[in-house]
Amino acid sequence: MGLRAFDKKFGPALIHSLPTGPAIYLFHDTDGHVLYVGKAKNIRRRLQTYRNASRRKVHRKMRTLVREASTLEIRAQGSEREALLEENALIRRL
Repeated sequence: MGLRAFDKKFGPALIHSLPTGPAIYLFHDTDGHVLYVGKAKNIRRRLQTYRNASRRKVHRKMRTLVREASTLEIRAQGSEREALLEENALIRRL
């Protein structure tokens, strides 16, 4: 069975190397511009949803982000509240 698009782009070991705590994540394009900012209570579980995005219509945004992104940046946070505040600040700034 072939590798998933997420695994091809970011490596199959990425998910297992992530912490299970709160974090924000940023998908960047090839020029380094931020395509998307998101937050998660559990970053490993959240990115697993991007990895397992199916062909269903509800997963279209996830598949598009993985396809268009060049890099993925993870910023661990001390709490879910800190993650929410940081995500909001980044969205406003970017």
